[in-house]
Amino acid sequence: MLPTCLLFVPGDRPERFAKALASGAGGVIIDLEDAVAPGHKPIARGNVIEELRSAALSAVRRFVRINTLRSRTGLEDLLALSDVKPDGVVVPKAASGGELAIVAALLPGIPIVALIESVAGVRAVDEIAHERGVAAIAFGDADLSAELGSAKRWEALLAHRARVVLTARSAGIAALDGVTLDLSDARTIGEDARRALEMGFDGKMAIHPAQVVPIVQAFTPGDEEVARARRIVEAAAGGGVTVVDGRMVDPPVIAAARRILARATPS
Repeated sequence: MLPTCLLFVPGDRPERFAKALASGAGGVIIDLEDAVAPGHKPIARGNVIEELRSAALSAVRRFVRINTLRSRTGLEDLLALSDVKPDGVVVPKAASGGELAIVAALLPGIPIVALIESVAGVRAVDEIAHERGVAAIAFGDADLSAELGSAKRWEALLAHRARVVLTARSAGIAALDGVTLDLSDARTIGEDARRALEMGFDGKMAIHPAQVVPIVQAFTPGDEEVARARRIVEAAAGGGVTVVDGRMVDPPVIAAARRILARATPS
């Protein structure tokens, strides 16, 4: 199970790695793509290799976002990672299952998060989600809205978000919501995270340590919610349709209760 919050940190700012790892996020994504200027990418790649080689055992998982595989830089990133084995690799602008197959071949057993952030990615999302090694698909609203010429608001991209969640469920993998660019108000990130949860996303990515707590709080069920989910699962153990707290419990309700209990367990 992937962490409910993955925090980006620029690969060319190694002094920020420790803070990101201590932020409370279940995973960090050391970024070699958008957060790094073209001239700094070789340095950033070296920082990533050094971090992964020297990393102590930690509950926080280290992912790396490489550059697009349709570039020499992305291929160099991938080859470099094959020697150090991160906890996961994030593939930007995924547009076909074939490019994910290349990642899986060079990094066998390493979870792949495919970013769906282009028209080509949306069109190929089913093929991408069902490719071997893909553990999650993540929605990238900034790049997609720019390509579509649409607003970045939830309403404008609702259909595409829903498609990502639906496809992830069909493939039996996780769905992650993209980042919220507004850093000025903790309520905004909290509201976006709750919307993502209600839509069916399994987690959300962050771009600043201050966003981590609101995201984790949104995806962590409260004590009463967990207690009721336990009662439902325990009641269902006897088989058949039953009643818990005055409400009928059938298979969909049981499945929802199990998802709540899974979210209550730190990943």
